[in-house]
Amino acid sequence: MQVEGPIPELYVTSSQVPEGAPVVLAGSLESVSGGIVVTATVTAPYVGVCRRCLSTATGSMEAQVVELITDDPDPDTGYVIEGGKLDLLALAHDACILELPLAPICREDCAGLCPVCGANLNLEHCSCTLPVDPRWAGLAHLYQEELKEDLAGEPVDARPEEEDLQGQEP
Repeated sequence: MQVEGPIPELYVTSSQVPEGAPVVLAGSLESVSGGIVVTATVTAPYVGVCRRCLSTATGSMEAQVVELITDDPDPDTGYVIEGGKLDLLALAHDACILELPLAPICREDCAGLCPVCGANLNLEHCSCTLPVDPRWAGLAHLYQEELKEDLAGEPVDARPEEEDLQGQEP
Protein backbone atom coordinates (compact mmCIF):
# COMPACT_ATOMS: atom_id res chain seq x y z
CA MET A 1 0.00 0.00 0.00
CA GLN A 2 1.22 3.51 -0.79
CA VAL A 3 -0.48 6.84 -0.18
CA GLU A 4 0.87 10.24 -1.12
CA GLY A 5 -0.16 13.83 -0.62
CA PRO A 6 0.70 17.13 1.02
CA ILE A 7 0.35 17.62 4.76
CA PRO A 8 0.04 21.26 5.90
CA GLU A 9 2.19 22.83 8.61
CA LEU A 10 4.99 20.28 8.91
CA TYR A 11 7.78 22.23 10.61
CA VAL A 12 10.16 22.25 13.54
CA THR A 13 12.48 25.01 14.73
CA SER A 14 14.88 25.17 11.76
CA SER A 15 13.39 22.96 9.05
CA GLN A 16 10.09 22.19 7.37
CA VAL A 17 8.44 20.16 4.65
CA PRO A 18 7.62 22.77 1.98
CA GLU A 19 3.91 23.58 1.58
CA GLY A 20 2.38 21.37 -1.09
CA ALA A 21 5.33 18.93 -1.17
CA PRO A 22 4.28 15.29 -1.29
CA VAL A 23 4.61 13.14 1.82
CA VAL A 24 4.74 9.45 0.89
CA LEU A 25 3.66 6.65 3.24
CA ALA A 26 4.49 3.20 1.84
CA GLY A 27 4.05 -0.01 3.76
CA SER A 28 1.67 -2.71 4.84
CA LEU A 29 -1.36 -3.18 7.07
CA GLU A 30 -1.80 -6.32 9.15
CA SER A 31 -4.96 -7.26 11.02
CA VAL A 32 -4.21 -8.46 14.55
CA SER A 33 -6.27 -9.08 17.65
CA GLY A 34 -7.23 -5.65 18.94
CA GLY A 35 -6.46 -3.58 15.88
CA ILE A 36 -4.30 -3.09 12.81
CA VAL A 37 -0.51 -2.96 12.73
CA VAL A 38 0.85 -0.39 10.30
CA THR A 39 4.44 -1.00 9.17
CA ALA A 40 5.54 1.77 6.84
CA THR A 41 8.19 4.16 5.64
CA VAL A 42 7.33 7.86 5.51
CA THR A 43 9.43 10.04 3.19
CA ALA A 44 9.32 13.75 2.40
CA PRO A 45 11.63 16.53 1.24
CA TYR A 46 12.66 19.22 3.69
CA VAL A 47 14.17 22.68 3.57
CA GLY A 48 15.76 24.62 6.41
CA VAL A 49 18.45 27.01 7.59
CA CYS A 50 21.98 25.58 7.80
CA ARG A 51 23.17 25.69 11.40
CA ARG A 52 26.74 26.50 10.32
CA CYS A 53 26.50 29.09 7.52
CA LEU A 54 22.82 30.16 7.62
CA SER A 55 22.26 29.35 3.92
CA THR A 56 19.47 27.10 2.68
CA ALA A 57 19.75 23.43 3.58
CA THR A 58 17.69 20.89 1.66
CA GLY A 59 17.32 17.16 1.93
CA SER A 60 14.98 14.24 2.20
CA MET A 61 13.82 12.68 5.45
CA GLU A 62 12.80 9.06 5.92
CA ALA A 63 11.06 7.63 8.99
CA GLN A 64 10.30 4.01 9.80
CA VAL A 65 6.93 3.49 11.48
CA VAL A 66 5.45 0.47 13.27
CA GLU A 67 2.19 1.32 15.06
CA LEU A 68 -0.78 -0.55 16.46
CA ILE A 69 -3.99 1.30 15.63
CA THR A 70 -7.01 0.33 17.75
CA ASP A 71 -10.61 1.29 18.42
CA ASP A 72 -9.68 2.44 21.94
CA PRO A 73 -6.10 3.84 21.94
CA ASP A 74 -4.29 5.85 24.57
CA PRO A 75 -5.63 9.38 23.91
CA ASP A 76 -2.15 10.95 24.20
CA THR A 77 -0.06 8.57 22.13
CA GLY A 78 -2.31 6.31 20.07
CA TYR A 79 -4.07 6.41 16.72
CA VAL A 80 -7.72 5.42 16.32
CA ILE A 81 -9.93 3.55 13.86
CA GLU A 82 -13.09 5.65 13.46
CA GLY A 83 -16.20 4.30 11.78
CA GLY A 84 -14.27 1.41 10.29
CA LYS A 85 -11.88 3.82 8.54
CA LEU A 86 -8.18 4.19 9.09
CA ASP A 87 -6.83 7.74 8.79
CA LEU A 88 -3.08 7.69 8.28
CA LEU A 89 -2.70 11.48 8.19
CA ALA A 90 -1.90 11.83 11.91
CA LEU A 91 0.55 8.93 11.75
CA ALA A 92 2.41 10.42 8.76
CA HIS A 93 2.36 13.90 10.37
CA ASP A 94 3.88 12.66 13.63
CA ALA A 95 6.53 10.60 11.82
CA CYS A 96 7.62 13.66 9.82
CA ILE A 97 7.75 15.94 12.87
CA LEU A 98 9.92 13.44 14.73
CA GLU A 99 12.29 12.95 11.80
CA LEU A 100 12.77 16.54 10.59
CA PRO A 101 16.27 17.76 11.51
CA LEU A 102 16.37 20.31 14.33
CA ALA A 103 19.73 21.64 13.13
CA PRO A 104 20.13 20.92 9.41
CA ILE A 105 23.37 21.53 7.53
CA CYS A 106 23.69 22.45 3.86
CA ARG A 107 26.45 19.89 3.27
CA GLU A 108 28.67 17.68 5.42
CA ASP A 109 31.81 19.76 4.85
CA CYS A 110 30.16 23.13 5.47
CA ALA A 111 32.81 25.52 6.83
CA GLY A 112 30.30 27.88 8.44
CA LEU A 113 30.75 31.58 9.17
CA CYS A 114 33.86 33.37 10.42
CA PRO A 115 33.18 34.22 14.07
CA VAL A 116 35.05 37.54 13.70
CA CYS A 117 33.86 39.09 10.41
CA GLY A 118 30.88 36.88 9.56
CA ALA A 119 32.13 35.85 6.10
CA ASN A 120 30.64 32.65 4.68
CA LEU A 121 33.75 30.45 4.60
CA ASN A 122 32.19 28.23 1.92
CA LEU A 123 32.27 31.17 -0.51
CA GLU A 124 35.31 33.20 0.53
CA HIS A 125 38.38 33.12 2.73
CA CYS A 126 39.06 35.74 5.33
CA SER A 127 42.28 36.73 7.04
CA CYS A 128 40.82 37.09 10.51
CA THR A 129 42.64 35.71 13.50
CA LEU A 130 40.65 34.52 16.44
CA PRO A 131 41.32 36.37 19.67
CA VAL A 132 42.87 34.27 22.43
CA ASP A 133 40.46 33.52 25.23
CA PRO A 134 42.08 35.08 28.33
CA ARG A 135 41.20 31.99 30.37
CA TRP A 136 43.48 29.91 28.12
CA ALA A 137 46.15 32.53 27.39
CA GLY A 138 48.63 30.90 29.80
CA LEU A 139 48.58 27.71 27.73
CA ALA A 140 48.89 29.37 24.31
CA HIS A 141 52.68 28.88 24.21
CA LEU A 142 52.19 25.10 24.51
CA TYR A 143 49.99 25.07 21.45
CA GLN A 144 52.51 27.15 19.48
CA GLU A 145 55.35 24.76 20.43
CA GLU A 146 53.27 21.73 19.44
CA LEU A 147 52.34 23.36 16.15
CA LYS A 148 56.01 24.11 15.36
CA GLU A 149 57.05 20.51 16.13
CA ASP A 150 54.19 19.13 14.08
CA LEU A 151 55.08 21.31 11.10
CA ALA A 152 58.72 20.17 11.36
CA GLY A 153 57.52 16.61 10.83
CA GLU A 154 58.58 15.40 14.25
CA PRO A 155 56.18 13.31 16.30
CA VAL A 156 54.39 15.24 18.99
CA ASP A 157 54.31 13.44 22.33
CA ALA A 158 53.09 15.34 25.36
CA ARG A 159 53.95 12.50 27.77
CA PRO A 160 57.02 13.00 29.97
CA GLU A 161 59.99 10.69 29.51
CA GLU A 162 60.55 8.03 32.16
CA GLU A 163 63.81 9.69 33.27
CA ASP A 164 61.88 12.90 33.94
CA LEU A 165 59.62 11.10 36.40
CA GLN A 166 62.36 9.43 38.46
CA GLY A 167 62.79 10.93 41.88
CA GLN A 168 59.30 12.43 41.95
CA GLU A 169 56.76 11.25 44.43
CA PRO A 170 53.26 10.39 43.16
